[in-house]
Amino acid sequence: MILANLTALIAATAIKTKLSQTGERKTNRKNWGSLCGSAVLWHPRRRNTLPDCNMIFTEAAMTDNDFKSAAESALAVMERHLHALNGLRENDLADTLHFPHFRLVGTKLDCWPSAETYLSDFRARAGDNWARTAWQEIDIQRESADKVHLAVRINRFDINDQLIADFDSLWVITFKNGKWAAQFRSSFAAS
Repeated sequence: MILANLTALIAATAIKTKLSQTGERKTNRKNWGSLCGSAVLWHPRRRNTLPDCNMIFTEAAMTDNDFKSAAESALAVMERHLHALNGLRENDLADTLHFPHFRLVGTKLDCWPSAETYLSDFRARAGDNWARTAWQEIDIQRESADKVHLAVRINRFDINDQLIADFDSLWVITFKNGKWAAQFRSSFAAS
């Protein structure tokens, strides 16, 4: 039922695309979803501030095989990533990333050749006050059969649910080695 609701929400937003001459699809920027904790909230015609996190999706509903389009698969990766990050589940988090994994902040390019230090490096970057992260909004920029670009507004919160970071990031989700996962991101985070 949860998966059916998610699928209905995705279909209801009618992600409008048109084929470009290269065969890639451009996605209408007015249709976006925001993910918060383990919730997916769709707002097809307006931007929001901080989303209400009342819809809960279980991990069983978040598998690559349940989604058909590249955009839907990329959004599922983002949902699984956030769920694993906030739950501090290292193996589940690593499963949402392709390795080597790259992160560009300013002009500094970080590379994780494997998953071993990814979560501990995140904890060091996020700081001692970090308690959870939320996607304020996700905007599908472009998609092809094996790659999706997502513009993501990221919020980090402390234990008192006070906002401690708010920044934009471009995520590149790719399909390779039989799975959808994040390959690269360019972030406007402070560090």
